[in-house]
Amino acid sequence: YMKKQIFLALILCSFFCISCVSVKKINGLDKVYVTNTKQINILPPSEIEQPIDEVMLLTADMGNQIFTTPVYVSADDEGIYMTILTDFGIEIGSIWYDGFSANMDCSIFPEKLKAVYLINEFQNAYYKSQSLKQNLEASKLIFEESKKDDTMVRTIKSENKIIEDIVISESSVVISNYLRGYKITLLKSE
Repeated sequence: YMKKQIFLALILCSFFCISCVSVKKINGLDKVYVTNTKQINILPPSEIEQPIDEVMLLTADMGNQIFTTPVYVSADDEGIYMTILTDFGIEIGSIWYDGFSANMDCSIFPEKLKAVYLINEFQNAYYKSQSLKQNLEASKLIFEESKKDDTMVRTIKSENKIIEDIVISESSVVISNYLRGYKITLLKSE
């Protein structure tokens, strides 16, 4: 069973490495390349819409590889803390961001994988839309948000090309990155 957990963790690492091709460090935090040429800053923790403290089920779909793992998420105006777990609740990794630095503490993750990319995806789903819009527009990217019934859709574009859609409902968040070819689903615990 441990081999299965290590295999899943390695798939997770490979998935995020694909989306983390290059990073530039500014003011202690790496900038995130949303496209191959356009980069943004990570927002401060105070821009979260509302605090989160729950276990979620993370599913990553990289086209021909899919894996699922539980993740404990604690996020508020002081920071984001994620603990990656096995099916038995054993910690196999953690990611944290406190507004000044972002880090991953897990021996199975490759050094190339930067925590800021994971933090950015989290922020796209859970941070205030006005703050996201200002941050993205400062890099000449387009942020759109629409709501229908109980579902909100956030779209990030470069010119007229959709880079990413974030579909937020009461029970889940689905992040589809068309440029990098992956989909992340976070199912909220009941």
